[in-house]
Amino acid sequence: MHKAANMHSNRPCGLFVTGTDTGVGKTMISCLIAAAWKARGFDVGVIKPIETGDAAMTHGLFDSDGWLLRCAAAGREPMAAITPWRYLEPLSPMACAQSSGISLDRLQLLSAITAMAERHGCLVVEGVGGVLVPLLKDCSVADLMAEVGLAALVVGRAGLGTINHTLLSIEALQRRGVTVAGVVLNGARGELAEQGNPGVLRELGIPALWGVVPHVSDWCTQVSGAAALEYVHVMVASEAEVRATAVARWAAARAAAAARWSALAALHLPGLPDPAALP
Repeated sequence: MHKAANMHSNRPCGLFVTGTDTGVGKTMISCLIAAAWKARGFDVGVIKPIETGDAAMTHGLFDSDGWLLRCAAAGREPMAAITPWRYLEPLSPMACAQSSGISLDRLQLLSAITAMAERHGCLVVEGVGGVLVPLLKDCSVADLMAEVGLAALVVGRAGLGTINHTLLSIEALQRRGVTVAGVVLNGARGELAEQGNPGVLRELGIPALWGVVPHVSDWCTQVSGAAALEYVHVMVASEAEVRATAVARWAAARAAAAARWSALAALHLPGLPDPAALP
């Protein structure tokens, strides 16, 4: 397993995946990247420090973004390390913290990300919402990204409106000194605007366009469902021998899920570099 060394500095290797909006597919793209790097032999850590609208808190573990990231990296990190702050309400982190009484702390956020980076060769951090979503009154996602120091990947919708949203997001990041390594357009359905948007964005001088990912129906269920089922088998197994068999099956299911994500990445993210090659 490779431990990537950043060719530009001593800071951790990896990406901070952000989006032009909520619901643009940051988790899916983060999973593709984590699985692809894992398949290339890198030791990949994954973390989504804050998850809001967390269905897993009411519907079970397997609905969470953190669970999907864990499957993609075929990792063994505890869920508390992958998603340290979880809120039920589908609100901004600042609003969630205020309404729930579960406070956010800037230094603790940085500490959680740093700790994950120190345990792995490279890191995929998934943000929450868009780049200017407030975490605290004086700290947006973009501000946190500037402090973390990783290169950014901006995920945007493939269709109409993405030119404006993508350019605004890039500008907000660059004004804070964040290096934008690339852009991915997600959820393409073959509409007219989707055919021209990549060329227009390139002409306007965006950083590298790593790929256009088509809409994938029920992608999380398709890829992680088997891993979730095997996890249940592990939890209910009692006798040592039966449990050992269940654990082995779960590991195989997680590996299969990661392999499917890696195959999707190879097909739809041809511009994805190795972590050590990132700016």
